[in-house]
Order: sequence, then C-alpha cells, then structure tokens
Amino acid sequence: MPPKLHPQRQQHQHQHQQPPPLADTLRLCASCAYKGLRDAFSWPKTLITIYASKTIQSATLRCIILNGVIFLGSMLFFERLVMPTLHFVFGVSNSQGYDEAAPFFFKAVYSAFRLFYNIFWVYPIYAASFILNSIWYQQIADRAYQMQQASNTSNPSRGTISPAAPPPSFLARLPDEIYRALFFANYLVLISVVYSIPVVGPGVSLLFFTWITAYYCFEYVGGCMGGRMTLYTWISRGWKLEQRLEYFEEHWAYFAGFGLPLALITFFLSTLVGAGVFAIFFPCYIIMATLALPYPRSGSSRQQFHRFIPYRLSIFYPVRKMNAMAIAVMRILGGGRIGGSVGAVRARG
Repeated sequence: MPPKLHPQRQQHQHQHQQPPPLADTLRLCASCAYKGLRDAFSWPKTLITIYASKTIQSATLRCIILNGVIFLGSMLFFERLVMPTLHFVFGVSNSQGYDEAAPFFFKAVYSAFRLFYNIFWVYPIYAASFILNSIWYQQIADRAYQMQQASNTSNPSRGTISPAAPPPSFLARLPDEIYRALFFANYLVLISVVYSIPVVGPGVSLLFFTWITAYYCFEYVGGCMGGRMTLYTWISRGWKLEQRLEYFEEHWAYFAGFGLPLALITFFLSTLVGAGVFAIFFPCYIIMATLALPYPRSGSSRQQFHRFIPYRLSIFYPVRKMNAMAIAVMRILGGGRIGGSVGAVRARG
C-alpha cells in the first residue's frame, strides 16, 4: 500500500513553491553585478594572454597606434598647436577664444580650419577606424578563443568547446550587419534622449551605456552551451540577434557590472575623444569577456527572482521598436529591396 503524503510534507512542498523574499533576489542581483565587475578587472589574466600571443600583441598595438597616436594624437595636435598658433597670428588670446569679442576675420578662419580639418581628416579616420578596428577586434577574439580552447583541451575539467562553424560570406552577412549597425545607432540615440531627462537622466543613461558596452564586448566572444558560458562567438554559433538579446536580457545584472568600468572611462568624454579612448581599451575587454563566465549560468535561477524584479529585463525593447520604424522607412525609400532584406534579419531573429 503506497504511503500517504502527510500534511506537513504537503505544506513543505507548498512553501517550496513560494517566490523568494525580495531581499534574497536583491542579494542575487548584487552578487551577479559584483561578479561582472570582478570579471571586468581581470587585468593580470588579460595581460598574460596578450603577452602569450604575437597575434594579439600585433592587433592590440595597431589599435593603439590608429586610435591613440593617429586619431587622438592628431586631435591633440590640432587643439594644442594649430589653434594656439591661429590665436597668436591674429592676436587673440586663448582665454578670449571664440567669443563675441573675437575679430570677425578670426572667426571665419577659425571655422574654416576646423571644418576642413574635420571633413578631410577626423571624419575619414573615424570612419576607417570602424572597419580596421572590427578586423583587429575579431583577430583578437579568435586568437583568444583558440588559446582558451587549447587550455580546455589540456584541462578536461573545464569542459570542451566545439570548433567554430565556417563564417558566412560578406554578402550573406550584409543584411545582418546593416541591422546590427542600425541597432547600435538607435541605442545611442535612446541614450541621448534619456540623458536629457531632468535629475535621473544622466544616471539612467550611464546604466544604459554600461549595457551596450558589455553587449558589444560579448558579441565578439560570447556564447552559451548547456547553460554555461563558453568561448564560442554568438555570431559564429549561428545565434540570431533576438537570441543574443534574450540571453543578454536574462543576465542584465551581470552585464551591468561588467560594462561599468569601460563605460565610466568613456561616458563623460566628448563623442570623438570617447570613441578613440574606447577603441584603445576595447581589445583588453574583449579578452576579459573571453575569460568571463556570466552569472547566473542556469535556467533554474528563474525561480530565485521575486515577482517585483524581472528575470528578463527588456533593456532593448525600445530599440527594437525604433529599428522596426527605421526598416519601414527603408522599405518605403528603397522600394522594398533594402528594407526587405534587413527586415528579414529581424524576422529570422
């Protein structure tokens, strides 16, 4: 005769199904954010990885030369040498600068110099850096992945990583790359809009910036197999954009911690200077993302969240809507050809 289920046991099971206290969920989120912050300070392991690979050393050095020496260096040269020379030639003090008291001819020459300098030097270098940086970033990510794979082979307890699938051709990736670029552009627009909100705007926009910074790091080197983060690229693994966003939104606390250091380095700088500084530090954070294991790493953690704190935080929901509107405009302007191809990426995601 089967044993009866005692009332005490039924009460125990009922209590087990109750949601956890709010304080427990807050501690879990704080723990996840701390783990992300700790992974973003893995400088010793990162420097060892750079030292151990000539490929990573070469790509990192190129990033520093292009973004630090050429891009930021030329901006410093213009501001600290060219502009003071103009002030000296026209007899305008640096403190007087470009105000109403400055001569009209000086204002015209000042504006012309800055306009030509930006059009024929700063903006071309800025645009070219997107292409070159992305190539070097991928070299760093691929080599770091190979080194970690070799480490896992020599240490079976860390698990194995399947070899990456052959990358698709450029034309096959083009619609996805356009949608991805549009996604990042709209997210930066969202950050700018949020920043203008009185009192809370700057703090909330900084939080949003930490998330997009972390996402950009992990899109090069992140992946998930069996609930455990591995060094397998999201794109190489065949994850659609929606899959990548879902994984990110389920680990929002961890990624807020991971993205905070790099966000603080660049958030308060001007757009061009911030982009240059970001590009210098970013190779190191690619390696840190390679070594990281986002937490929590199991789907069972969903039961550890209080109903007032979402397990999946819809960080990218406004950007998805902005992308949908942009694609609709592209379909109208492009006769359905361009917008249809890019829209297909969103549909597949």
